[in-house]
Amino acid sequence: MPTNPTQPAQTPAQTPAQTPAQTGGKPAPPDRLPDCLPDRLPNHPPGSDRTDSGWGRAPSDRTPGTTAQAHPPAGCPAHRALPAATPTDAHPSPEDPEDPEDPEDPEDPQDPQDPQDPQEPQDPEEPAGSDDAPALIGPVTVTTDRIAEFADAIGDPNPAYRSAAAARELGHPEVIAPPTFAVRLAARAEARILARHPLGYDYSAAVHLSQAYRHVRPIRHGDVLTARARLTNAREAMGGGLVTVEVHIEDAAGQPVTTSTARILSTHPRPAEPSRLAAPSHPDLAAFIARDDFVCLGAKSALKRNTITHHHCGTLGTTESATRTLTALSTFLRSFEPSDRSYSSFVATFEQLPDTSEQLFEDTLWRHLRAMHAQDGRHHPWPEDYSADPTSPRFAFSVESHPFFVIGLHPGFSRPSRRFRAPALVFNSHRQFNAMGRTFYTMRRKIRARDEALHGSVNPSLTTHRPESHHYSGRQTPTTWPCPFPTASTAT
Repeated sequence: MPTNPTQPAQTPAQTPAQTPAQTGGKPAPPDRLPDCLPDRLPNHPPGSDRTDSGWGRAPSDRTPGTTAQAHPPAGCPAHRALPAATPTDAHPSPEDPEDPEDPEDPEDPQDPQDPQDPQEPQDPEEPAGSDDAPALIGPVTVTTDRIAEFADAIGDPNPAYRSAAAARELGHPEVIAPPTFAVRLAARAEARILARHPLGYDYSAAVHLSQAYRHVRPIRHGDVLTARARLTNAREAMGGGLVTVEVHIEDAAGQPVTTSTARILSTHPRPAEPSRLAAPSHPDLAAFIARDDFVCLGAKSALKRNTITHHHCGTLGTTESATRTLTALSTFLRSFEPSDRSYSSFVATFEQLPDTSEQLFEDTLWRHLRAMHAQDGRHHPWPEDYSADPTSPRFAFSVESHPFFVIGLHPGFSRPSRRFRAPALVFNSHRQFNAMGRTFYTMRRKIRARDEALHGSVNPSLTTHRPESHHYSGRQTPTTWPCPFPTASTAT
């Protein structure tokens, strides 16, 4: 993962040697990534737990943009992202009438309590918005009394933090604040972001792995400051939810004063909130697949072999749920081995959508896949034998350079074999389809025969469109339908 530009550069003496990702001495399968995390954890330098409080020098001695940093513990592990291996099985020709590129439809809270300074206004209620919307705190007026109180608390006797005359001797127009004074405002803005429970974790007892400040100028008496916090990174790592929160503090004129960057780890999942409809469980999926009118023989075989992996991933279409889906799929791929009789599937289920229309589900499904690709595509290229262009017959959705055929299920679907009680996405491996060989085509013919016998017709989407992107949502789309996914030139 690239280093955050607001964090200070590490000196060679501080940077520990990186630890190579362990592979256990076994070669990785040729058509999927080795068993490693999808990106790199930055190394953390050892250092003092005391931050620099060096504003007590003349401005000419200090360069704008100076960073004061609270260092994390030494020895955090680093995981090296390895490039995808070259697949060994070529994709079948699109001219083949029995091309596996056209696989059978599987038919198969409140903010944390924050002591309020009586001189500061109460924070306004945060407006509803997306998980990555900024959080706003302020405006807050800085006074000499507050600065002196903070300097007393950290034990810094510098007179420039108490006397305007002492500050002017150093070239400052007013009493200045210690560099870490910004923590008062930054912490409140961070709390707004953490109260949204990124990745589904409770951050009330989290660990700050690092906290850094980049100062454009000192905070001083009379400043009217506003803080805007934003979640800049969130992923599962080190046994919990690892997030990066960046807080930009500006003055009344909108000019930057200080930027705070914090990396925070929580290993405490947020307790599930009661809902009118419980999250779908594996038994719910089992009952759905076992129904007589469920036509997909591959899914029934996977159920019999207990090779269906299920994860509930929150709200379809959000950045948080896309991260959860990627993390669970990565775990699934570590133990997945394509074979002619594997029939393994990964199923992600989600909370109910506002309505059950096929159009809303389709729009939300593609927003979810775009969010997944935005994260996965930074670390993994598209598989070379499949296309990233959703209009191509060779298109397949890629996760960790592994091609998948995606099937959407939801309560409002018109065909019974896709009508599940909650939104769900089924990920079936194209590598598995290819490994099945002629068995794949035999199974597909049987599934279509069952579909026609039970429901009066084969799913018309399968007989109308060749690019599989038309089949993901299950809605019958026109030939001119523009798939809402990056084109081949951008999905790399």
